[in-house]
Amino acid sequence: MEKTTTFPMRYSAYVISITGFIASLALSLHYETWYLIPGLFGALVILGTYDVLQTTHTISRNYPIMVHFRYLFESIGPRFGSTLFSLITTNSRFPGISAPSFISAPRMCWINAPSARS
Repeated sequence: MEKTTTFPMRYSAYVISITGFIASLALSLHYETWYLIPGLFGALVILGTYDVLQTTHTISRNYPIMVHFRYLFESIGPRFGSTLFSLITTNSRFPGISAPSFISAPRMCWINAPSARS
C-alpha cells in the first residue's frame, strides 16, 4: 500500500469541507444566491477543526466530520432496522399492522405454481 505524502485519506472529508468553503466563499462574492453554501461548509470546517484539536475521543480525532455521520446512523439504525424487520416478517408497510390474508409471499415460479383455489 502506498503512503500519501499530503494527508491521510481519513482526513478527506475535512479537506473537502475546507476546499468547499474557500470555493463557495469565492462564488458567493460573485453570485448573490450562494450565501448559504459557505455557511454550511463553514460549519463543517468548524466541526472538523474541533474534532482534530480535541483530545478526548480518538475516533473523532482520526476521522473528523465522518464520525458524526456514523453517530447519526447508529442512533437512527435501530428504528429503521426494526421497521425493515417487521416489513419482512409481516409483509406490511407499517409495523404492527398485519397484511391481509390474500397477500402471501411471492413465489419463485408463477407459471408452474398451483393455484390457491384447487
